[in-house]
Amino acid sequence: MKVIIVGGVAGGASCAARIRRLDEQAEITVFERSGYVSYANCGLPYYIGGVITDQAELTLQTPESFWQRFRVDMRVRHEVIAIHPERKAVSVRNLSTGETFEESYDKLLLSPGAKPTQPELPGVGQVFTLRTVEDALRLREAALEAKTAVVVGGGFIGLETAENLAEAGLSVTLVEKLPQVMPPLDGDMAVLLKTELEKHGITLR
Repeated sequence: MKVIIVGGVAGGASCAARIRRLDEQAEITVFERSGYVSYANCGLPYYIGGVITDQAELTLQTPESFWQRFRVDMRVRHEVIAIHPERKAVSVRNLSTGETFEESYDKLLLSPGAKPTQPELPGVGQVFTLRTVEDALRLREAALEAKTAVVVGGGFIGLETAENLAEAGLSVTLVEKLPQVMPPLDGDMAVLLKTELEKHGITLR
């Protein structure tokens, strides 16, 4: 059986490992658009702030280690651009070379992830988002040059990013649409977070 998985990281990589455990003979190929197939999302803000200094510490698995462990063909910087269910094939673009080719499958699994939400506002194209290792690399480079930062969103990633930018010496403002940071928390717990943010010099709006 030939299996193609669109998207790596948590979803696609986990599925690939599970399929291998269930079927030792399956031919499994994963196409991942980014340059990284498995990484620690929660570490990204701490790389931006310099707490994690070695970029390699963000990577959990490489295409090579995944092949050695699971015999799964992980192809990074490959984007699936079309699906042809009538002939059980996908069109794939190699983002490094620009080459486009077709790959057939018996089973197709879609795990393409998501894109960060961006408001439709003037200038939004110049705003950073944080979701991938590439995002973290760009943000860290920008943080080294910056003196101030505005972080939009007071959830887990927003709080960790604000914390790390502040620790890196930037003047940080955190903007949250709702009445409190960390909306899943009760209000009295969110107040403690607000106090802690302000103690570290972060302005909360």
